[in-house]
Amino acid sequence: MSEQSVATRMQALNRGFAGLVVTHPQYASGWTKMLKILNLGRDGAAPSGVMLFGESGTGKTTMTRQLACQGNEPCTGHQQRVIYAPLKGSTSLGSVYANILEWMGDPSPDSGSNPRKLQRLTAGLTAKKTDVLIIDEMQHLITKRFDCNANLREVTNALKSILDGGTTSLILAGLPEAKQLWENDAQLRRRLLPPIELKNFAANDRSAWQDVIKEMVTCCGQVAVGRPQTPLGELADRMMLAARGNISTASRIIKGAAFLAISLDEKALTIELLRQSCLENVATEDSDSQAFLLTLAQLPRALEEHFSRSNGDSTLAKRTPTMGQVLSVKGTL
Repeated sequence: MSEQSVATRMQALNRGFAGLVVTHPQYASGWTKMLKILNLGRDGAAPSGVMLFGESGTGKTTMTRQLACQGNEPCTGHQQRVIYAPLKGSTSLGSVYANILEWMGDPSPDSGSNPRKLQRLTAGLTAKKTDVLIIDEMQHLITKRFDCNANLREVTNALKSILDGGTTSLILAGLPEAKQLWENDAQLRRRLLPPIELKNFAANDRSAWQDVIKEMVTCCGQVAVGRPQTPLGELADRMMLAARGNISTASRIIKGAAFLAISLDEKALTIELLRQSCLENVATEDSDSQAFLLTLAQLPRALEEHFSRSNGDSTLAKRTPTMGQVLSVKGTL
């Protein structure tokens, strides 16, 4: 196989996984809430918002970026119906204003005092007819560099000012510690919908997780890397243990195995390629490569032991629609 052909297939695989939105137990209800926030302006309602939180790799960024893409498709001219502004590292509120202003195209995002930046930000959102401002990685505002209570008050007051100063709603995404913003201020809570929590999959109900693995394997098939001979149920169980129920980790393992298959000119994923990818691409603290070495008889006990330690009595929600099915519901956008 030529080097060009290998590179072309790998590029296509990267694009396929980048655009892959998999089934998630909380995805459907969370997406419905975010669509409600998006459409408040059209309905003439006052701005509101919702907080989306969960551990890394559970789908927060995928969900928010999907909303930004879908919401901005009908935009024309200078309109930005949805602005997606991820925070970068531990930061101050002034830096957050500057970061959002930069995403909005402000020519001098760092200039001015914090109140002046906030004023420009609010005016800019109105001028661009922005229905939703998404601020991702909100946990970066919960920092030890500041007095915690004073910092939380400053942040929540700023968020209330954005809601009160125009027609733009907020979607705030972050790790679980970001929920302090929700818990700290009753006035902010009353302006927002109940929060959305995304969790890792657990072992009790396998149907939704099997859909996740099936969609990822199908994505590999689009670049001529066939599915393993292993039955889907067994493959999903091994991936559940290997990835510890985390969508992002599962994606890295399966995509890495497909890369290996392409580079070695293998025709299909194999358990050995998945094991090798797990070892090469995921830290041992976040995965279990032994999942691919266990016998089929040993697998159920290993799953039971792992999830009883890590998740207690956590139960995976019953089968939910894929994102494509959610988006195809009449009148969603």
